[in-house]
Amino acid sequence: MASDALCGPPPEPSDSGILTYESESQVTVSQFRPPHRSSTPEPWERQPRETPQAWQGFEAYRDREGKRSLAGVGQQLGKSTALMERWSARWSWVDRAAVWDEEEDRQ
Repeated sequence: MASDALCGPPPEPSDSGILTYESESQVTVSQFRPPHRSSTPEPWERQPRETPQAWQGFEAYRDREGKRSLAGVGQQLGKSTALMERWSARWSWVDRAAVWDEEEDRQ
């Protein structure tokens, strides 16, 4: 039978990022902390709530060589042009791709 000491609520992280759970013997577990970064992604990165399919469409649009085309992206992905137009409007593909181009030119 489990000890009552281990059945309580989960431990809270300390300021040092270490989780500590007290029992007869103290157990310490390091908490994973990703590198600090802004919670807002760059325009060329996947946006919050952007579906994997819409993200795949944007990647195809962003990375397209030559003149970008929603019809071409739709053909590449096996999706309709109308769907590409909806995704592009909803997720601002043209503006995001323009920012991507500017970033690429800076590098």
